[in-house]
Amino acid sequence: MVHLAIPRRPIRKDILATSITLIIILLLSACGSDPRTQQQAAQSKAQLDSVIKHAESIGVPHIMLQSILTQEAQISRTNAPFPLFTNQPVTDYYSNIALRYQMLTIQMRGLEAQATQQLDYQATLDLQTLEGVLAQRQSQGFIEAKTFADQFTRYQNQMIQAQYPKHFLQISSSARDTTQALRLMGPTYDKLTTLQQVIKQLHASNLDTTALEQQAQYDLQLFRSASKPADFTWITDQINTQLQETTTISIQAIPYVGAAKLKQFSADIEQMKPYGIDTTTFQKSLSADQTALSQARTLSDFLKISAQIDNDVTSIQLPMLRNAPHIPGCVNLVGDGFSRKDEDLPHVNGDSSSWSMCPNWKHTRGLHYDPFTIGTAVNTTHSILQDHFKEENVFLEVVDALLRITGASSDADCKQAAHRSEGYFIDSVSLDPEDKDSKHYIPSLHDN
Repeated sequence: MVHLAIPRRPIRKDILATSITLIIILLLSACGSDPRTQQQAAQSKAQLDSVIKHAESIGVPHIMLQSILTQEAQISRTNAPFPLFTNQPVTDYYSNIALRYQMLTIQMRGLEAQATQQLDYQATLDLQTLEGVLAQRQSQGFIEAKTFADQFTRYQNQMIQAQYPKHFLQISSSARDTTQALRLMGPTYDKLTTLQQVIKQLHASNLDTTALEQQAQYDLQLFRSASKPADFTWITDQINTQLQETTTISIQAIPYVGAAKLKQFSADIEQMKPYGIDTTTFQKSLSADQTALSQARTLSDFLKISAQIDNDVTSIQLPMLRNAPHIPGCVNLVGDGFSRKDEDLPHVNGDSSSWSMCPNWKHTRGLHYDPFTIGTAVNTTHSILQDHFKEENVFLEVVDALLRITGASSDADCKQAAHRSEGYFIDSVSLDPEDKDSKHYIPSLHDN
């Protein structure tokens, strides 16, 4: 019997291959999710991106957008699930993505309105603050405040037209800068005033302050044209530098100037001693000034002692003028001028050049015609007789002629008055007729 041999195939391998093929077919069929869901998710993302772009364009601050931008980035990093036998999970994924994008879009639009409202309110507060500081500077009399008042008016007009966050942000920024500039105006002005006072004191100390005065004038011009915080900061820094340089120069120069003044003060004191004038007070002032000058260390110390030295030097001048002899070359410039007024002029009779007087008469009677004394005129013989004969013009002319008072009369009138005065003389009569030893007399007019 013959057997026919039939070859066997590997059944297990065939089954495995068939299974794999079926699985691939199922997977491929499941990858095709609902296209409408994917399109809706893509449109929702595009809409969100458009709203974010608009918010950025109208000036919503980035810090306010940060939360929504972070959530969008997290969604974008997710992937659709791998489907097994069905595409429903993928469809659900895209539906969820679309919904989340739509929620972020709604939040974004609400954020735009919120940002606009908040920034509008903040700009209003900043303008109110600016208005308060501006009013303060105006009440202090700063003429420079007009520049900032014009800026404030401009900001108010901008508020009326503002619509978007970027407008309110710009107004707030400008208002804050202007407010800061106004606040810096006060300290800067104080610095400028300090510099001017130092220059004034240095000038009073007989130091050359021409260059410093020019610098201060330039600083003042910059101050009046300043409109930004940086302007005032720069001016303040410049004045501080000038004050430091001035302090260094002054500390070096004032001791020499003060020593020279004290030397002259000492010389004036010595010049007064030969005339019997009490110089004790001046000598004490000199000693105190010398001690203070040697102990001075700061600019304030030097300026203070310099002013004191000037006062002490000035205080001795009037006593010297009152007591110094009226001779050419003496420090009494007024008396010296009087004594020299007829110098080198021809001698004329009656010009008092031949008069002589006791050199010590002023010590007992004082300077009767002291040009530095302001007071009531002394009753003279002329004034008494003039008052007595005020109704008798003839006798007034006689009195004037006898006392050689011509006033603005012509030569002819003077000669006529002199002729009328012949036979008259002026005598003194006691105020108390019963007291023959009385030393109080009044002048009277008698005929010969």
